[in-house]
Amino acid sequence: MFGFEAIKEGVAGILFLGAAWTDMRKMRIPNRLIGWAWLFRVLLFWMEEKLLGREALLQGKRELLGSLALMGGLTLFAALSARGLGFGDVKLLGAAALYLGLERTLFCLLHGLLLAGGLALSLILVGKIGRRSRLPLAPFLLVGYLSALFWEGC
Repeated sequence: MFGFEAIKEGVAGILFLGAAWTDMRKMRIPNRLIGWAWLFRVLLFWMEEKLLGREALLQGKRELLGSLALMGGLTLFAALSARGLGFGDVKLLGAAALYLGLERTLFCLLHGLLLAGGLALSLILVGKIGRRSRLPLAPFLLVGYLSALFWEGC
């Protein structure tokens, strides 16, 4: 991993870390964080296109379409699920898909949901939380991101 891929993975890590931190403290993900991530990605799109040419532009378009498709599907899911997935999580995953691509972002989501569900079930079984309790998802998405990095490194 080098060059733009390393930059994109680093920014995605910072994005997940910042979101996890604020989600744990305030149970929300700031729009400012997501906005800066999108803005920085636009700058990277431009730089990649200028330095790497047409292939980078096509890759950027795929990442953008994947991000928008993911956000559309997750928005529908969030709207239909009562107190489930939050719109901050939807925006976070949409921004992450710009940096990681759709497949790796879905990997992070799946691992994060499995971890969150496992912890929630454990806490319910020992009586620490109730069925209607809420947990911040972003910390679990951060762990999902780290597991994706580890998975690819193996």
